[in-house]
Amino acid sequence: MPTHLPKGSLRALLFSLTLIVIAGCTGRLLYNNIDWILLKAIDDFITLNEQQEKLITKRIQPLKVWIENNEVPAYENLLQQLLSLNKESLTIDTLSELQNQIQERYNSILSRLSPDLIAISQTLTEEQKQEFLERLTERHQERDKEYANKSERQIRSQLCDRTEESVTDWIGSINREQQIIVKHFCEGMQLTTKEWQEYRQRLREQTQALLTIPPASTDFEKQLNVLLMERETLYSPALKKKNSHNRELAMTAIVELGQTLSEDQWQHFYRRIEKWQKLLADFRQH
Repeated sequence: MPTHLPKGSLRALLFSLTLIVIAGCTGRLLYNNIDWILLKAIDDFITLNEQQEKLITKRIQPLKVWIENNEVPAYENLLQQLLSLNKESLTIDTLSELQNQIQERYNSILSRLSPDLIAISQTLTEEQKQEFLERLTERHQERDKEYANKSERQIRSQLCDRTEESVTDWIGSINREQQIIVKHFCEGMQLTTKEWQEYRQRLREQTQALLTIPPASTDFEKQLNVLLMERETLYSPALKKKNSHNRELAMTAIVELGQTLSEDQWQHFYRRIEKWQKLLADFRQH
């Protein structure tokens, strides 16, 4: 199950990268155009001036080298582990370990981006800071409206449809037994719509507070790292409890599904992983 990411320019960047992959572009194209992608993602939140665009472009080449030397090998290892999964090895412990590795990669890229974000923040005008907050609020309001005025039954039905779509995307068409597993998972989920809305409100408040701190200060760096890598400190106790329940429920459902997969469904899953392996191979051949 995908984890929730902090909303903001980073999420926009990751979303943009994902769109390129889904569109079928090669890793080489992704690599060669990462500067444009990053500029476009940030520009969705802040109107950059020429000097800021030059600053970002200048800092991208070292980022490319770092990704190739540090992250690509780690992702290759992770994909190989996924490719070795089968009915016997797919356990809750295995899934938990894979989830921990994914979180490590997420934290790694955030930690690497932190100095770049600080450098960019030092160039922001008061008008740009206000623009960022306004656009962040707009994005959050769009998320809030997605489930506004919907009953619990409607929300659960929508989440169930998305879950089944995700499952079929990874393993192909599913049979009746597998549909029941997905249905039981959806029925057992604890809805977090209200809690995520409250979290987004706290995130906006903390972001606004961050932008009042001088970017060159140690306090700015500490607060930025909280928003990037310690976002769960902004979770309410209720959200933490529900997330933990839903995560365990999801792992159980995935293991149950794994025991029902046909050979064709396993091959469908392996082919998905192999596509990501090819993407990384193309990335190395830039």
